[in-house]
Amino acid sequence: MNSFESFSKELISIAKDIKLIALDVDGVLTDGSLYMDDNGNVELSFNVKDGYGIVSLREKHGIETIIISGRSSNALLHRLAELNISRFWVNQSNKLEAINIIIQEGVIKPNQILYVGDDIPDLEV
Repeated sequence: MNSFESFSKELISIAKDIKLIALDVDGVLTDGSLYMDDNGNVELSFNVKDGYGIVSLREKHGIETIIISGRSSNALLHRLAELNISRFWVNQSNKLEAINIIIQEGVIKPNQILYVGDDIPDLEV
């Protein structure tokens, strides 16, 4: 067995325990660009493939998705409603705090959470 096969088996072993995916928004569900109109309203661009993946994970595998974002916008709130994501934190600068709330509820263990972020504030998670 080569190192790639060994890594793949280890990754699959870890991934099979995932029950919850926690996602940042800017740079994860978007390309990181912020589009502002003349009034300062923020618009975001979401990829439909991400939405399909979120819905598919929930419906086919029972894996829920939550959002933990340092920002908020009407566009984000509409997208969350469209994807039926009812649990989210917006304007949340301390993302680890949100994860700890979930863990303290006792339903999900730390090794059952996959967090995806793309920036310095995401590192501590």
